[in-house]
Amino acid sequence: MKNTAQHERKKLYTCEPILQLQHDMRTPLNVILGYAQLLGCDRTMNLTDAQINKIQGIITACRKLNGILDESISTCVHGTAREIENPEVGEPGEKD
Repeated sequence: MKNTAQHERKKLYTCEPILQLQHDMRTPLNVILGYAQLLGCDRTMNLTDAQINKIQGIITACRKLNGILDESISTCVHGTAREIENPEVGEPGEKD
């Protein structure tokens, strides 16, 4: 049981920077995505084809980045490369 608890603490410590990055990026990314979607739906603006294509590019890029963030979190939850490469990582704050 102790090993499981230690493993979970190590996993959380390893994932903490990714979780913080995901948190810091998600809101502004969704704001950009929302505005781009609104622009793309507004038929009264008489956007050119080039402008519509740029907006679609923004929407696609935002969705892709959201997917990358989701994958990063999933990877942390199910195991990370760092854990696999070095399963003996010390506790947070522990000195070598």
